[in-house]
Amino acid sequence: MMDAKNHSHSRYLEKMVKEDLKEAMVFIGGPRQVGKTTLAKSFLEKQQNSSTYLNWDNFQDKKIIIKKSFGYSVL
Repeated sequence: MMDAKNHSHSRYLEKMVKEDLKEAMVFIGGPRQVGKTTLAKSFLEKQQNSSTYLNWDNFQDKKIIIKKSFGYSVL
């Protein structure tokens, strides 16, 4: 369960991600278990476009990112 402090950080970060996505692909990085995946997937659920979650630790996703072979909006 997300506490109030984490929820406010999440909203703050979501605003930044949304603004940055207007101009470029966004990579979310940080230490383990801080909520990177939760933030990304939560953000995607709220979007009304064809964004896709790619995980740099997933070999197939990494190939897509390196080759820039996505033909859609990616998060």
